[in-house]
Amino acid sequence: KLEARIEEVRQRSSLVFHRPTVLSIEWIDPVMAGGTWMPELIEMAGGEALVTRPGDHAPTLQFDQLEALEPDMVLIKPCGFNIKRTAGELFAVKGLLPGRRWAGVSKRRVYLTDGNQYFKRPGPRIVDSLEIMAACVHPQIFPDFVVQYRDVIKRILPDLSTESFTGR
Repeated sequence: KLEARIEEVRQRSSLVFHRPTVLSIEWIDPVMAGGTWMPELIEMAGGEALVTRPGDHAPTLQFDQLEALEPDMVLIKPCGFNIKRTAGELFAVKGLLPGRRWAGVSKRRVYLTDGNQYFKRPGPRIVDSLEIMAACVHPQIFPDFVVQYRDVIKRILPDLSTESFTGR
């Protein structure tokens, strides 16, 4: 069943023409980009991972490296943090959104999710993680996942408050 769910995401995402660039954040301070299986999840969900390739370790990024990136979407999911804990740490995010010039920031495509329950566990929940990623990368193609995971995805607004993720 898990393999069938993975294949469904791959098939649906293969229909997209635009593969948005995705910055996966594993840690806020210092900023660490998503490595190991994160780039593979992003690719399967129809995106293009920034900074790392499948199997790479999560590198620490300096501010100038962040400024050089141009993510269409940012997903923040600190290791060991649930949504409530991450939301409580958002003051640190202000420094990682350089000048708010990223397309992901201006188009309100900065999200946070539960890194503790999902993205950091290399077990069956990794399929849930893939579906969460797919909902964020292509909500129009995965509206069922937007609904299914609405309680574990929050949109970060420019003032660093959060709102429920509705896919719009």
